[in-house]
Order: sequence, then structure tokens, then C-alpha cells
Amino acid sequence: MELKNVLSTIDTNTEKYINMVDLTVRKKNSQYFTPFSIGSYMSDKINLDKNMKVVRVLEPSGGTGRLAAAFLLGLDFSSVDKVYIDIFELDKNLIDILETNIKLISNYFSEKNVELDYSIYCENFLEYDNSNKYDVIIGNPPYKKIRKNSSEAIANSELLHGQPNLYGLFIGKGVRMLNDEGQLIYLVPRSFFNGKYFSRVRELILNDYSLSFIHSFESRTKVINNEILQELVIVKIEKKMIGEVIIKHSLGIEDIDMSSEFVVEKDIIWDVENIKIRLPIKNNHIDIIRKMNSFRFNLSDYNLRFKTGPLVDFRMSEYIDIVQSFNKYYPIYWCANFGDTNVKWPLVDTKYPQYVSNDIPISVLLNKGNYLLVKRFSSKEESKCLKVNKICFNSYMYDKFTVENHVNYLKVNDEDIILLLGLFVLYNSKFYSDYFSIINGTTQINVTDLNQLPVPNISTIRILGEKANRIDYSNPEECEKLLFSCI
Repeated sequence: MELKNVLSTIDTNTEKYINMVDLTVRKKNSQYFTPFSIGSYMSDKINLDKNMKVVRVLEPSGGTGRLAAAFLLGLDFSSVDKVYIDIFELDKNLIDILETNIKLISNYFSEKNVELDYSIYCENFLEYDNSNKYDVIIGNPPYKKIRKNSSEAIANSELLHGQPNLYGLFIGKGVRMLNDEGQLIYLVPRSFFNGKYFSRVRELILNDYSLSFIHSFESRTKVINNEILQELVIVKIEKKMIGEVIIKHSLGIEDIDMSSEFVVEKDIIWDVENIKIRLPIKNNHIDIIRKMNSFRFNLSDYNLRFKTGPLVDFRMSEYIDIVQSFNKYYPIYWCANFGDTNVKWPLVDTKYPQYVSNDIPISVLLNKGNYLLVKRFSSKEESKCLKVNKICFNSYMYDKFTVENHVNYLKVNDEDIILLLGLFVLYNSKFYSDYFSIINGTTQINVTDLNQLPVPNISTIRILGEKANRIDYSNPEECEKLLFSCI
């Protein structure tokens, strides 16, 4: 049987299942089958020793076998004598298709005088006691949050930090099953790079393995048939120490082979202090990271801290209103209230309540003062991910107000307008927004990331505040120029 016929049959079998099973069911089971084009690309990144006659492979999230097929059928049959492959698939409804597809590959191997010894397990990979070690692990693991007390979480408790996600556990368990110099390559969400729930998995990789290759995708809709709206990356992790990382970036599948690559040092990719992975996709991003690495402080050094807005509207609906209907009231600030530099209040013709009753629990109210506000969410398509506004102590008459939950806030001393302006210039600069896009794998701007951002020394921040009124500090480029002139 010709190779193209084997590939076509496997693809047809997979598409039959996709068309037969409703998307909602597949999403519930986290079944997003890897296209051959991505599978072949991932397989090409595996570098096997030409003297390796026997190869041991693991596919922990088998699906229909399409990703395993991309790797197996791309092997150099002139150098390999035998391949062992273990494939895990939890959904019993996929086992017959998987078995049929792997048998096709086995027959093709026989025609090439190469032995394929395969085992298919209808088991939960995360719970299966498997002491085998592998030269290659390739997969597109399920993206799904699970409970802390789930069987998968309990079986891999040493990898947990807060809310577990299946794909993080697949990464952690997978790397520990590599032979020396073994290679793992996965297609996973980028949130693994900086999400706090994956910190133990990242720490494991940083200490004992090497992240040697990253391919990122610009589009959230052009990777797996428009079925996944998360930002995805291909990562390769090796069980040996490597000092450099290869970076590639493309819009989606169509241009995946046309993207240029560049190589960066490990310390550019890794934020070792916070155990996070940074993703530069342009050469100038490396300069941004190096500049940021020169800042030796963060907000906690100055007793400053971002917090999340305390007002959750649906929990406090009896206390808020679009029009002023309370005897005594205070302002509510939403993302919609953001202006160029200062919040606007009250808004008219808006769906967002602008007034909160003074009877609301005191824990939801903030005292009058100087505040820096940052929106909690940003679209990846927006040119700037950090959206900043300020509230000045002397700019409004109310002694209290509240901030809605989709806004982060930082309070500055009531008398220190210079520091507030300096912080505004800093966080509104194009430089800080660009750096945040390098470290942040989601659309959420969370307080942990904001509080961990390096900042210049306090005297530099004050100089920015003193000079702020000399520029149009609503302009991120102007803020960046002023910042660079002061550091």
C-alpha cells in the first residue's frame, strides 16, 4: 500500500468520526484531533540519532492515531529496524478506529521490512502505573480543568498547584518517562507558560530538563479547524541540558513551514525568579527582555500592590443602579469608565451601573485617594494589552467609591501625585505593554503578573512623574521615550 493511501485512509477514518460525533460531545471529552500537517511538522522536530536501530515511542492521548501516524510514517526506514509504541486512549468509542489505523501503519512497516510492535491501552494515562521509558513522546493532550480531588489529580499530586488542568499533568508525567536524551513534543495551550497552576510542572522542567523548541501561532482560530479559541504552542522538551531555545512563529497551519526561526539563550526564555516562560516572537523582543532584566525591583519593594476590584455586580445587584436612585451613593468605576488617562464618571446611556448605595458592605468600598487602574482583560488582537487609567485624590468630591471586578487597582499615598504619575507613565508605556505580551499567555491581566513585573528604582519612577506633564502621557510611545531617557 502506498504511503499516500495509508495517510488518506487514516484521515478519512478520522473525519468520519468527527462528522459522526457532535462537536459538543467531542469538546466535553476534549477531543481535538491534530491535523496531519501539524503532526508532520511536530515529527520533523524530533531529531533521532542515525545509529538508533530501535525506537521506543509513547502517544499518551491517542485519539484516532493521526498524530502517531504522522510520526511513525515520517521515520527514516533505512536506519530503523524496530519501533515500539504504546498508545493510550481513554474513550472506548475510539479504540476500534485507533486499532484499524495502527494496523494500517503496521502493514506499511512490514512492507518496509521494519517491525512495529504496538500496544493500545484503553486506560487513563494519568492513572496508569507505567514504568517504561521512551525515546520519543508525542501528543496533543486534553485541555480540561479537573477537580483537585479527582483521581487524575490525586495520582499526580506532586505536580499540583491549585486548580489542575489535564494537559499540565500530561506534560509533567510525560517528561518523567523520557529516556536520557529522550524528546517530548506536545501541542498545548500557551497558558502553561505563566499560569500559576502550572508552576510545579515548569519548575520540574527548569530543574531537570530543557525546553529546546517553541512554535507559537498568531491566530486562535487557524490551528485545529477553528475548534479551539485558546492560544496554542508546540513545545519540545528534552532530557538533557541545552543552553539555547529555537523559536518559531506563524499565523496558523498554512504558513507553518514558511516561518523563520531564531535562537535565544535559555535565560532569555526563562524568568527564573518567578519560574515562568517568556515567549519572544520577534528579534526586538529579546532587547525588551534584556532591558526588563536590568530592573532589580518590584512593587512589593515599595509597599505597593495591585488588587482586583472588589465589586462583583451580580452579587451586589440590590446595591447598584444605572441612575441615581439612592439617598446617598458613591461612584462605580468599570472598564467602560476608562478615558485617555483619567476615569470618566458618571457615564450616560450605558448598561453599566454607575451608582452604588452607601448601604453596600464596607468591604466593597475603597477610600478616596490616588489610584492606578488597569483593565483585567485584553483582546489579543488589540495593539496594546495594558490599558491604564488613574484616579487623583483631588479630582472628585466623594470620600468613597468602588471598582468593578474586571479592573485591577493600585493605591498610592494620598499626597504622592508624582509617584502616581510616574507609575502611570511606566505601565502605560509601549515597552511595558510589549513585555507583558511576551510573558502573558492569556487575555487576562491578573494581579500576580502585574505585581511580579520588574520596575526601576523608586527615584527613577519619581523622575518619570516629575516629567510626565512635559509629554502627552496618554501616548504609549511618548511614555516609552520618556522611560528610556530616564534609565
